[in-house]
Amino acid sequence: MKLAIGLIGLWISVGISILTGGAILFLFILAADHESSSESSSEIDSVASSFVTASSFDESLDTEEEMFLELINQYRQEQGLATLVTRSELTATAFWKSWDTALENYFSHTDSQGRNPFQLMSAFGYLEWCWRGENLAGGYETAKSAFKAWERSPGHNANMLHPEFSEIGISRFADPAGDYGWYWATEFGGCSN
Repeated sequence: MKLAIGLIGLWISVGISILTGGAILFLFILAADHESSSESSSEIDSVASSFVTASSFDESLDTEEEMFLELINQYRQEQGLATLVTRSELTATAFWKSWDTALENYFSHTDSQGRNPFQLMSAFGYLEWCWRGENLAGGYETAKSAFKAWERSPGHNANMLHPEFSEIGISRFADPAGDYGWYWATEFGGCSN
């Protein structure tokens, strides 16, 4: 059983779908506006900065993450959309999310410290006025299997094909002791004027 949670504007939609494989979640925001955090920006920035400094974060993509970038860009081109380019702030957010989800063994758009994806993107330096979205997957080892799961899900597919998105961060993290083993995060953004 899979749980899909989507945020569109101020409405929250919760759905359950049965697909083969692991679990998938998506989060999408239609406008750059989002609720402000009760935490101060400097508190979040401090946590994010210490994580990136203290971790083994490397913004280069592994072979499967590169494959995912190729798959999504080919898919977008087939639909007449511009390709996505990686952006370090989104890749850092994706790395944090896949790492945190795996090691803390949870599956949610809210991280283990209570922050939503938009707060995390801001903490890692992504501009607050930009379009943003997040897809999460658990239980899919390969780029192709994660991509196919997201393609079959209307909310995830909408994120992958959103015309305002021009940038992406991709990360997958393995924790054999976790419920899903493999944890994927893709962070989408677009900063059109």
